[in-house]
Amino acid sequence: MIKINLLPKKKKVGLPVIMGVNLNQLNFKMLVVAFLITFLPDLINSRWEEELSAITNESKVLDKKLKNLKKEAKAQGGIQKAIDIYILQEKKLKERLGIVKNIIKLKQNPSEIMLYVAKIVPTDLWILNLKFEGNKLSITGRSISYKSIGIFIEGLKNSVYFDKSIRLVTSKTKKDEKSGKRTEEFEIVGIVSRFN
Repeated sequence: MIKINLLPKKKKVGLPVIMGVNLNQLNFKMLVVAFLITFLPDLINSRWEEELSAITNESKVLDKKLKNLKKEAKAQGGIQKAIDIYILQEKKLKERLGIVKNIIKLKQNPSEIMLYVAKIVPTDLWILNLKFEGNKLSITGRSISYKSIGIFIEGLKNSVYFDKSIRLVTSKTKKDEKSGKRTEEFEIVGIVSRFN
């Protein structure tokens, strides 16, 4: 069977010939592609140049900020060094202060205690030996009466230098063979709570 198309064919539009080029023979699709290949890179390139210039400007701004931040960091680095030196000096001073406090605690100048003892000694009592060993005090002496020893011990207990630790350790009555007089020998011990 033979098929025949009875529909009339569309006639091609007759395009003119311009400068020796027959426009009917041109492939317009390829012409559009060629046009795009020719001019599209310039359009894209101009857009990229705008973006590139914007990014370059932003990069310059960020570089300036970075330089300023580096300068500030360098300046603050000097401040941090000063702070570290200050902290180190503070530690050294605290150590020295602790040493001075320990020395003051260990300082034992019994001169004020000796003056106090000399002031409260009754007239009929004699101190033969007054000895400090650390914060312990030992007093040996003689007296004509027990009453004077008691007054002396009460005077020591009422002082600010001892914390009520004063006590009589020994007491002996001795008689002098030549004069026949009787004397009381004693030893008093106590703990010094403060030296000044």
